[in-house]
Amino acid sequence: MSLKLGKQLQKFLKNLPATQRNLVLNRLNTLGDSDRNLDIKPLKGNKRIYFRLRVGQIRVIFTRLDKNIFVLKIGFRGDVY
Repeated sequence: MSLKLGKQLQKFLKNLPATQRNLVLNRLNTLGDSDRNLDIKPLKGNKRIYFRLRVGQIRVIFTRLDKNIFVLKIGFRGDVY
């Protein structure tokens, strides 16, 4: 699987402390391998093509298209939704 991050998302990750950044990146890299051990839920809506990954206080909103994972938004719990 291929992971796609925009510049704004990369900037957010760059500003995180190293321990949080590494944890988020590790979880994102394991998305394609095994989702069973991750805290992933589909977002409510009519299509349910968007998902939420929880990494501590950080939320990652993403979607899957073919063999690609597109990260749409990363942020702290109260700011993402």
